[in-house]
Amino acid sequence: MSPREAQCIQQCPVTSEFNPVCGSDGQEYSNPGRLDCARGCGRGVTLARSGPCPRIPVTDAPAG
Repeated sequence: MSPREAQCIQQCPVTSEFNPVCGSDGQEYSNPGRLDCARGCGRGVTLARSGPCPRIPVTDAPAG
């Protein structure tokens, strides 16, 4: 994310509602408004799914 995009997103007026959504960039946004703000600030992101982004479990490599 560029500094300009980060500043734009920080200044975007959105609610503090916690209703997480997952963006196509793999980033979790606290609510749909935050995702819309990121899109409006130049991030080429779309809604991947409602709810949190899936977590990939970390597993140990098999000994061998």
